[in-house]
Amino acid sequence: MDDFFKRREMDASFGDAADDVFENAYLLDRLQDLLDDDFLLFIKRGRSLKRENEYLREALAWERAPIRYVYECLPGRPAIADARTASDEEISRALFDLVRRLREINHVILYADHLSDRRLYRLIVRNVLSQELKYLPDAKSPVYWNFCYFTEEEDDEVLEDDREWNWLTYYATDAQRRAWLLRSGEGLPPKLSAPHRREYLAERVCFH
Repeated sequence: MDDFFKRREMDASFGDAADDVFENAYLLDRLQDLLDDDFLLFIKRGRSLKRENEYLREALAWERAPIRYVYECLPGRPAIADARTASDEEISRALFDLVRRLREINHVILYADHLSDRRLYRLIVRNVLSQELKYLPDAKSPVYWNFCYFTEEEDDEVLEDDREWNWLTYYATDAQRRAWLLRSGEGLPPKLSAPHRREYLAERVCFH
């Protein structure tokens, strides 16, 4: 640790504030206390301690965060509608409310306009609300839920289509479809417009 302070004192002479130096040492020490293995941070040349400390604060918050079901993190913990018996209007209202509550905890639904309200609601309840995740209420980065792969079988089990068919059919641009064709050598599905446009869902984010 003495060598660490000597190095940081030299860094501070090139523009890093003393408070940043001590915070950096504190954050590294706390992370080492929490992690089983040695915590090694690559000090990137040219990156300020202030930026480095931002990263370390996020890492420390992640390590300290409790693991909770997504449903337990929702504001107000809403009642879940029965997708088998609720009316279409009731399901649409419940879906809108659920998406709004998820957005309040920085969870974002993507690529879901090919699914009806009822199917999307059922998939959110089964695949999102039941997931155990680190609970970080102040996290800057959203949690993205990509629904373009999910399909339902007759026995109601949710499976993931690794052929990317839904994304290619409804969401990929012409350039992305051509790139996928060249890369895979497989045939492309027809390009279709997603039948359920929802203005309250997020902007598309490209993961490909």
